[in-house]
Amino acid sequence: TYSLSLGEEEVTIPGVEGKPFDDAQLALEELGLAVKFTEQSSNTVPQNVVISQDRQAGSKVAKGTTVTLTVSTGAEMKTVPNVIGLSATNAKATLTAAGFVVEIEEVSGTASNRVIDQSIDAGSEAAVGTTIKISVDTQMQSIRPDDPRPGTPGQNTDEDDDIFNPFGDQPIGDLNH
Repeated sequence: TYSLSLGEEEVTIPGVEGKPFDDAQLALEELGLAVKFTEQSSNTVPQNVVISQDRQAGSKVAKGTTVTLTVSTGAEMKTVPNVIGLSATNAKATLTAAGFVVEIEEVSGTASNRVIDQSIDAGSEAAVGTTIKISVDTQMQSIRPDDPRPGTPGQNTDEDDDIFNPFGDQPIGDLNH
């Protein structure tokens, strides 16, 4: 018996993008294809899932052909910098440069315009693109709600109150002596 060979046997490349790497590798190897892979971080494709393949799905190749898959390592992780004590502008620039999204919350305190808290602790690992909320001390806090000093919340607007009396409404005596 004679057999006639028309060349190497061809197989059709399956689409394996979006599949777990182990499943993709098995599917390709069962067709007689060799598999190589490279790794790449991705904020949208879960870890160990195929991002792309170098051979187009549906194309015909000879058995033994190598197919290279790009496999996700998951989101890129970065160390969160310490921004407590920085100005709001510098803190936002520092976090943005590290790849994070910044949300600013204004809080009452000493009006120092400094960061007094951050939602993810410095030194922690977080995925690039994560939102970090910073609390910025931007408003002067009133001593009491009816504080008569000008420019404070709850300001007393009586025209007769020209002098701040820290003892309340008690007379402070004769100021001319």
